[in-house]
Amino acid sequence: NSLQDIGGIRALHRLAAKFLAGKSVHVVVYTFMGMFPETYRGSKAIIEESAKIAKISGAERLIVKTPSEARSTPLITDNLTSLRWAADAAAKMKSDGYNMPAEVSFHEEKIFEEASFLVELVLNQDAQLAIAVEKSFKKGFWDVPYCLHSENKNKCRSCLENNGCIYWADFGCIPFPKYIARETIKRKHRIGSSELLYMLSFNRMKYDTLEGIL
Repeated sequence: NSLQDIGGIRALHRLAAKFLAGKSVHVVVYTFMGMFPETYRGSKAIIEESAKIAKISGAERLIVKTPSEARSTPLITDNLTSLRWAADAAAKMKSDGYNMPAEVSFHEEKIFEEASFLVELVLNQDAQLAIAVEKSFKKGFWDVPYCLHSENKNKCRSCLENNGCIYWADFGCIPFPKYIARETIKRKHRIGSSELLYMLSFNRMKYDTLEGIL
């Protein structure tokens, strides 16, 4: 969901200012890391939208994908094509301007609140950051949904709404306080293989049919 993406990146800027004050920081956006659109127009659409998202949210860098991403290793010409698409889309946003929907602020505040809690939870585990991170993974305070790494609890679950927004389906061992938890979890349930495949395919289906583009 593009509005949630923009809100998330804006929240990331605030998190960097809060926890890395005085440090040199730049935010990097990746076009998409899942099942890429198979059609030429779908590939172009997701690349262009990622450029718009990066521009609107104030990201300093964008790493693009290519039209051949779903089928093969990209050629130099594929990369050049994607860079031109992204540059043109970003330039158009600059000239046209953008009226920020209220939904962006909603996502920004929600993500900032959750992420701030998680970062502070980790930092409170130990004075040494490396040890704090290790303890957090062992306790399941940091838990990456669907990650099969042996040191990841893999008890947390995330899901997609029909509009593409990500939400928590299960907190696992993360001790979110009630004021965050009651506003965050939409529906706790077990994720089956068909639902997981749907989530993995969501952007491919969305952009190949050109639905919901900015």
